[in-house]
Amino acid sequence: MTDLIFGYLNNTLSGSVTRDFRRHLRVCPDCVNFLNTYKKTVTTTRSLHPQEMPTIVRDNILDFVRKRIRKNALRS
Repeated sequence: MTDLIFGYLNNTLSGSVTRDFRRHLRVCPDCVNFLNTYKKTVTTTRSLHPQEMPTIVRDNILDFVRKRIRKNALRS
């Protein structure tokens, strides 16, 4: 889904896929909401600068990701 939305927002989809996706958006409010959230996320993250992130936030994110990786590795 994110590949489709990324392609749609960057105008890299074929004409027929773009047309079908727009048609789908007219009848699917959930996809419209997802698309709008995706757009806002991209806009917000483009405005952030890595040096502005407090060290504690960066450390918490890295800790979360590392725990998630370890948890998934144990399942395999």
